[in-house]
Amino acid sequence: AILFTCIARRLGIQVDMIGLPGHLVLRFLDNNDITSSSDTFPSMEDYQFLDVFHGGRIMGFEDCQRIAASYGFEWNNNFVRRPLDPTQVFSRILNNLSNCHFHMPVLSQNHHP
Repeated sequence: AILFTCIARRLGIQVDMIGLPGHLVLRFLDNNDITSSSDTFPSMEDYQFLDVFHGGRIMGFEDCQRIAASYGFEWNNNFVRRPLDPTQVFSRILNNLSNCHFHMPVLSQNHHP
């Protein structure tokens, strides 16, 4: 997700990292499909989401709601309203690494690679 964000920004495409429960997606504004007035901020329905962990699948607002529900969370619009700041992204990376380590099978003492 970080690499996708860096490339998109280098190409002049504004994307934000959005932390859904158990999943991170990139949010972007489809400028060809804005339904709100140009005098106001875009509505949540104006955004699309990119799931970089599942082949770059383009998702809508409803897909994000399904992801949250699949992790047992009741929907909250704040899930997609505020992008993650760099500290939050780093914290999620460390949490994922910790979880991977915790769930690794324990090798016996006699096993030598």
